[in-house]
Amino acid sequence: MVGNIAGRVVGNIAGRLHPDPLIAARQAVTRKWWATAGAKYRLFVSELVLDECSAGDTAAAQERLEVIDDLDLLDTSDAVEELAEALVTHSAIPESQPRDAFHIAIAAVNRLEYLVT
Repeated sequence: MVGNIAGRVVGNIAGRLHPDPLIAARQAVTRKWWATAGAKYRLFVSELVLDECSAGDTAAAQERLEVIDDLDLLDTSDAVEELAEALVTHSAIPESQPRDAFHIAIAAVNRLEYLVT
């Protein structure tokens, strides 16, 4: 089974636990999943995930990038761009969320079974 990891998942894995108990619980569940995910699934990232993980505080960005350093990089293509545009154009994804459309399009065009976000 294969899956693409979105940047927000990596953000829950890297860094310290959030003071808000609900956010901390989400982080804990994500970290527990991550600890065994590589043994169960073949994990990938996209250039978009790399961009998301690179943003913000330099030290935090470096920590996020280290988490995904050994994951394979997915290809993007014209087909990805066309599908992402169609998802937004046909209101499958809100216009305000074009990155979500790209995450979905990258996973679909690369024939992944799961998109983890």
